[in-house]
Amino acid sequence: MIQTALAFVLKHLIVDTAAPFLRVVSLVILAFLLSGLRARYGTASSTVAHAAINSIASAAVLVTAL
Repeated sequence: MIQTALAFVLKHLIVDTAAPFLRVVSLVILAFLLSGLRARYGTASSTVAHAAINSIASAAVLVTAL
């Protein structure tokens, strides 16, 4: 689980190299939550949760931009 969470965080930090501290903290927390979902319920549950989180974040950005 820790390896999966670290891989998740590192991938996102590589994409977002100038991430502020709070972004890094939120990524670590999210990584462990999604890794726990994956360990307990399988890959599909963490994938759906990740997609839902990204959709909510994208919608928030769109609403803010309008």
